[in-house]
Amino acid sequence: MSTSFDAAGTISTLAIPSLHIHGERDEIIDIDLGRSLYDAASGPKVWYEVHGAGHNDTHLIGGADYVGRVAQFARSCVHP
Repeated sequence: MSTSFDAAGTISTLAIPSLHIHGERDEIIDIDLGRSLYDAASGPKVWYEVHGAGHNDTHLIGGADYVGRVAQFARSCVHP
């Protein structure tokens, strides 16, 4: 890429709830980068690591737990 984006700097300025879903075996975005963006985010925030998942299969590997966590996060945004 010829441009850069300060994701950590940007995410730290957002005052919104955030759900960070990351595959343990993500082959595109290193999990340490995902975790550092989570750490940089202001709250409220939730980290959800899907064990055994890559970049594009978190919903498949996570299955019912994935759906439940996304639903729980959505409910927490409506009824904090």
